[in-house]
Amino acid sequence: MERHGFTLVELLIGLAISAILLAMSLPAMQQQLALMQLSKVLDGGLSQFRRAQALSVYSGKDVVVVVASGTNWCLATTTAVCNCQVSGDCISPGELPALSYVSHPNITLTENTLSPATHTQFTGGIGTSEGYAGTLTFKSYHLTGKLILSNLGRVRACIVEFQYGAYDKC
Repeated sequence: MERHGFTLVELLIGLAISAILLAMSLPAMQQQLALMQLSKVLDGGLSQFRRAQALSVYSGKDVVVVVASGTNWCLATTTAVCNCQVSGDCISPGELPALSYVSHPNITLTENTLSPATHTQFTGGIGTSEGYAGTLTFKSYHLTGKLILSNLGRVRACIVEFQYGAYDKC
């Protein structure tokens, strides 16, 4: 008599092998998701700083990037110091919405070395941030990314653990 198909034992062995492979790939998938979330926040932060600098040069007026640290963090480009944690408090001179924990709940702003810590300012007409330089450090699970602003207004992003795409290792 000829057999067709699989026995129950063969199916269970195949299922067990699939489960083991899935369990082995799960940490790599979690790291990739964390890396994608972190790079999205770094991209958004770069956009906020670069937009503020461009607006200050174009308009000839000082433009501010407001920063609130901690788990309820946010960044917003505006023309005056405000509280970006309060909805509608920061009026953006462009159409760039505030970047915050609301749209990135797995990211925290763990360190802020801007001086002062509440904002940075780009000088109207020339776009420098003299006296307002510093670093914002974001964390996603076990990965750390930094936005670094120089006194000349140059902003760059890097990832502490390794190089990833356009981001250098810090």
